[in-house]
Amino acid sequence: MHFEARGAPVSARAAWAKDVGVLVGYLVLGVVLYWRVWRSHPATWMQLGGDQWRNVWFLQWTPWSILHGHSPLYSGAANVPGGVNILLNAGAPLLGVLFSPVTLLFGPVAAFNAASTLALPLSAAAAYVLIRRFTRWRPAAVAGGLLYGFGPAEVVHGLEGHVNLAFAPLVPLIFLASHELVVRQRGNAARWGVGLGLLVAAEFFVSAEVVLETVVVGALVVALAAVIRYREVVRARVAFAAKGLAWAGGTAAVLLAGPVWIMARGLGHISGPVQLVAQVYRANLIAPFIPDSRQLILVHSLRSTADHFAGSTGENGSYLGIPLLLLVAAGLIWRRRDPVVLVGSVGAALAFVLSLGGALHVRGTPAITGSGAASGSVPLPEAVLYKIPLLENLIPARFALQATLLVAVVGAVMLSRVHEQLRARLRPAWPATGVPMALAVVALIPLLPSGLAAGIGPNGTPAGFTAVARTVPAGAVAVVFPFPTGAFPEPSMWQAATKFRFRMPGGSFFVPQPPASRIAFSQALGGYTYVSHTAEILTEVGQATPPAETPAVRSALLAEWRAWRVAAVIAVPDASADPAASRAFLIWLLGPPTTQAGSTVGWTG
Repeated sequence: MHFEARGAPVSARAAWAKDVGVLVGYLVLGVVLYWRVWRSHPATWMQLGGDQWRNVWFLQWTPWSILHGHSPLYSGAANVPGGVNILLNAGAPLLGVLFSPVTLLFGPVAAFNAASTLALPLSAAAAYVLIRRFTRWRPAAVAGGLLYGFGPAEVVHGLEGHVNLAFAPLVPLIFLASHELVVRQRGNAARWGVGLGLLVAAEFFVSAEVVLETVVVGALVVALAAVIRYREVVRARVAFAAKGLAWAGGTAAVLLAGPVWIMARGLGHISGPVQLVAQVYRANLIAPFIPDSRQLILVHSLRSTADHFAGSTGENGSYLGIPLLLLVAAGLIWRRRDPVVLVGSVGAALAFVLSLGGALHVRGTPAITGSGAASGSVPLPEAVLYKIPLLENLIPARFALQATLLVAVVGAVMLSRVHEQLRARLRPAWPATGVPMALAVVALIPLLPSGLAAGIGPNGTPAGFTAVARTVPAGAVAVVFPFPTGAFPEPSMWQAATKFRFRMPGGSFFVPQPPASRIAFSQALGGYTYVSHTAEILTEVGQATPPAETPAVRSALLAEWRAWRVAAVIAVPDASADPAASRAFLIWLLGPPTTQAGSTVGWTG
């Protein structure tokens, strides 16, 4: 339903036209942020420096697997012989399906660019739809959408190439359906329940982590509403809510029972925690007040401190700025009897507490214990989640997304209330619009990012790589050098560029391996590649610290390759730290290459 602040209701057509105009504005802003990519060559150029490589791999895998009769939820193309559990690795198969036309026509890099460009505008538009339920003044909802879709909690993941986390339009819609079931209660409870279940299931196939965090925060918000508005929310409405939530739970259970089993017990699953260092990435108590280097406006003397919040700037999305926090605090005092303001403010505070992780941390870089738990003298509620299966893998700092959404709702409601109060009390019309808009500008200006697509360039698929890959028998196993790990993630995308011509050992994926070695090996190689002689030795070669060229080294490598049935080696020595030394080591190991194209050399047979 659409509202105006005063006067007669506008026609449905006019209201839709304004809503479409808001969406177009968000889309324009998204394109502006990624303009440097689109003005270059979006099929081959991309943002660099984060998890882009693996997300491009996933975007290629989904349509390729479906067209070739493979499971989109498990891949044997990487981490030979164990394979990769796609859901366990945040593979976002729904995004792979949605953007498959782009992938098939223009390639996975173009699909990644399209998904990244649309992620923030669509998230903002969904928040706008949610906020319109609580506000009569459209500009307030527009500002709230900007805060959620283009605020630090979203931009930080756009910068890191976490397209599955940045693409978050379903989260506001989940809150919207939950509000309909628990509070508003119009229409058919079963239909709304099925809709909520479908939204939860859809978000699971974008990010299982985000949907779990949303369910946790959503449950807290519902509980708050029940406590604060007991008579209205519980006593008078329990039957409708119970029926709708039962339908939601049943729908989600039917759709997700199989995929959850695949993720937790299927091929390539990991027993126990997957995110072994999750508690390193937890928010800081003062992070909402101090901008880091990702913000355009910052305090240079505090930048080095802020850059260590949440373990790295790649996870620090908690910044909100002092003006916005003052607006919310003043609104809470002024409108403390408004259930939306009260529930939203307390819910945002609880979400922020969860983002602090299992123990309080102030300044510096968060640390963990030997078991991976949060270190600190003041335990916090999130420590309980760390002991629950599935929830133990949540990265605490990422609760900033839900906290920001609730702050956006509260902030927009406050702007709308200011507008209404001024319009009712003042005869000149302009202060009723000018004052709240000025407040919105003052609150949002500190959140301007320093630049979203600053580090862009060609995707880096080496010259001749695809040509050499074509000499490998289709579906055969090929070792790639530099060996694909978290330290060298690019080769995974090179494999995707060949449309999975070959299967390969390695890759920067969460995979099962001996528990005693997982943390140390992860930290050494920058990823969770399976522990093997090949991974260790070739990573050392790639990092210019090669082992001695001994018969034992050669025997260990070749024995492992025979066990994996390796048919070829594809190497790009120039991508290593010391190309000459890498080439010399490979020739010592395998003899002269049998093929060469551009900077890529290969051995077959």
